[in-house]
Amino acid sequence: MSCLFCESFKGTVEFSRLLLTIEFARLSCFLIFLCSHHDILEQSFCGSYNKKKTYFITNLCYERENEKNFQSCSSRLMSATSSIDMFLSNMFMSSRRNGFQTLPELPKTLTNTQCILFKDEILICGGDGNNECYSYHTVKKEYKYICSYPSNIQLNGHCVLQWNHQQTNTNEMYLLSFGGQGKNEQNLIFQMKYKSVWSEDECKSEAKEKNLSAVNTWILLKHSNIGQLEHIMIGARGVVGGINNDLLFITCFPKSIEVLDLKTLKYITNLKNKILPTEEHQFGIGYHCFIPWTMNNEKIANHFLLFCYNTGLLIKFDEEKKAFEYEKVPICTALQDFTCYSHVHCHDTLFLFGGRNSITNERSKSVWKFTMRDKTWSPCKLSLPLEINCSFAILNHQDNYMIHLLGGLNKEGEEQRFHLSVKMEEFLEKSELLQMIKEQSEEIRALKFELVKMKLEQPFALPKELEDMEHDQKAKITSKEWKHMMNEMQDMQIKLKELQKDKIMNCNDVKWDDIDIWSCDGLFQKVVNDHLLKMEKIFSIIARLLILESTINVILYTYIFRFALEIKP
Repeated sequence: MSCLFCESFKGTVEFSRLLLTIEFARLSCFLIFLCSHHDILEQSFCGSYNKKKTYFITNLCYERENEKNFQSCSSRLMSATSSIDMFLSNMFMSSRRNGFQTLPELPKTLTNTQCILFKDEILICGGDGNNECYSYHTVKKEYKYICSYPSNIQLNGHCVLQWNHQQTNTNEMYLLSFGGQGKNEQNLIFQMKYKSVWSEDECKSEAKEKNLSAVNTWILLKHSNIGQLEHIMIGARGVVGGINNDLLFITCFPKSIEVLDLKTLKYITNLKNKILPTEEHQFGIGYHCFIPWTMNNEKIANHFLLFCYNTGLLIKFDEEKKAFEYEKVPICTALQDFTCYSHVHCHDTLFLFGGRNSITNERSKSVWKFTMRDKTWSPCKLSLPLEINCSFAILNHQDNYMIHLLGGLNKEGEEQRFHLSVKMEEFLEKSELLQMIKEQSEEIRALKFELVKMKLEQPFALPKELEDMEHDQKAKITSKEWKHMMNEMQDMQIKLKELQKDKIMNCNDVKWDDIDIWSCDGLFQKVVNDHLLKMEKIFSIIARLLILESTINVILYTYIFRFALEIKP
C-alpha cells in the first residue's frame, strides 16, 4: 500500500511540474517574440502611450511608470513644434505686419504696475499710488476687479512674482508682492492665493465651503521681511532661482543683491561678493531690467542678466559656496543713461521698450533687442506708437507670442490708461526667424531622439542576435495581429499572476504528517482519497473479523473435527 501511495504521489508531482514547465515555456517563447520585435512594439506604443511604458523582463512582465519625464519631453516637443508653426506663418506673413493693436483701456491710469500671466488672464497688481488689482481676460478682452492692497499701504515701485513654493493646484496660483519702501522704512511682503475671478460663483462657493477667506486677497506676512532697513526698496526687482526654484534673488538701490530662502522666508547669511560691481553713475540701480539668463530657451540655474544705465552684468551664484560671480556684458550705448524701460525675453533674446533718460528726462519710443548667445545689441525697425516709460510689458506664450504693453507715462509725464498688443515676431527679421526655426528644428530632432531612447534599464541582456537584427528582417505586425498579441499578452499576465501565488513544494522538505497535500489539477487529492477509502474498508473488515473471532474459531474447529472424522479409517 505504501508503495502505491508513493508511486501516485511521484506521478502527480511530475505531472504538476510538467504543467508548470509548459506554462513557463509558453511565456518564455512569447517574451522572446516581444524582444525580437521590440522596436515595432515601441513604435506601436508611441501612438497611445501617454502615461507609462510596459517592459517585459526575463520571463516576468514588469511595469514601471515613467510619466514625469515622458510628459516633460512631450510638452517641450509640442511647444517647439508650435513655435516652428508660428514662426513660419509669421515669416511668410511678414509683408502684412500690423504693428501695435489697441485693446480696451485700463480701468484706471497705471504707472509702474506689475503683471503676472495666469492661463488666459493677465493679473494687473496695482501701481504707483493705485492699490487696486484687476484681471484682464485675453479672450473676452474684458477687465474684472480682483481686490486691493490694504488702504494703509502706499505702492511705489513694488515688485510682484509668481510663487510656486506652496502651489499644488493648477487652477490656483500664489503671488508674492514686496518692495516699494524707502530707507529706514519697514519692508513688507504680501502673499495672495489667486483663483480665477472669471469663475466667481465657483470660487465663492468653494471659499464658503472651506472657509477660505484668504482667496484673492493680499495677506501680510508679519514675521517675514524682505530687505534691510538701510536698503531702499523703491524700484527693486526680483527673480526666483535656485536649483530647486526655492530662492528669491533681489536687486535694489544702490547696488545690493540679496538672497531669500522661500521655504523659510529668511535671508541667507554670509553671502560673498553681494555688492554689484556697477559702473560709475550718478544714480544707483532701480526700475531696472533683471531676468534669468537662458540658453536654447531654457533657464540656466542661478544665472541672471541685469541692465541699468551704463551697467550690464551676467550674475552667477554658487549655492554651495554662497558666492556671487560677475561678468560684464555689453550695454546699449543709446540707453546708457536710461532706466524705467519695460522688457520681455524669449528665445534667448531680450526686448527693451521705451524708457526715460534720468539726466535729460527724455522719453524714448525705441525698441532694442539683446541676443544672449552673441551678447550683441541691435535696434528693431518697429518702434512704439509714442514715447513711454514706467509701463509694463508681458509676453503671452499661449497667444501666438503676443506682447502686451500696459500703462506708463507719456512724453509729458502724464499717466496713461492704454493697453497695446503686438506679436513678438514684429520685432524680428526674416533671418532671425529662420535661425529660430533652425534652432527649434534641432531641438525637435533631439527631443524625438530622447523620446525614442526613453527606456528603463533592463536587468537582463538581450541576445546579440536580437540586438543586431536589421529592420528589414523583422516581421511586420498588422493592427489585427497586434490586437491579438495584446490579448494574448494579457492572458499570459493573468496566468502568470495565478502561478506566482502557488508555491512549488519540495517533496524532501514536506512534513507529511502536518499538512494536507494537493495538486494543481486535483488528481493527487483524488488518488489520496481513493486510498483512504480502501484503507477504511480494510480496517472495518479487520474489526469485523476480530469481533467474530470466537465464532470463526468454533466454526473452524468444527470443520476440522468433521474433516478428521471423514478421513478416519
